[in-house]
Amino acid sequence: MKRFAAVLLIALGLGSFAFHAGLMVYYSNVLPRDPRPEFGRTYPINNHGTVVYLTECEQPELTWLYFAAFAFALSGGVLFASNKKKV
Repeated sequence: MKRFAAVLLIALGLGSFAFHAGLMVYYSNVLPRDPRPEFGRTYPINNHGTVVYLTECEQPELTWLYFAAFAFALSGGVLFASNKKKV
């Protein structure tokens, strides 16, 4: 059961990271490259030299998704490593 939970957490981490990367690419393609305070787009984010501006809601969602990906993968890796059978 521990092994299943570990694999599930690792899969959630990899999936979250892939979703974060896809969202970054999407944002880089569709969001404005200059700040637009009238729409609330004042939070800059740099994606490999392409700076786009996010809203107050989009910025923390993207940040938390990034940290969640590492938290899931790390906790799954620790759980997987602690599940080794002892001789």
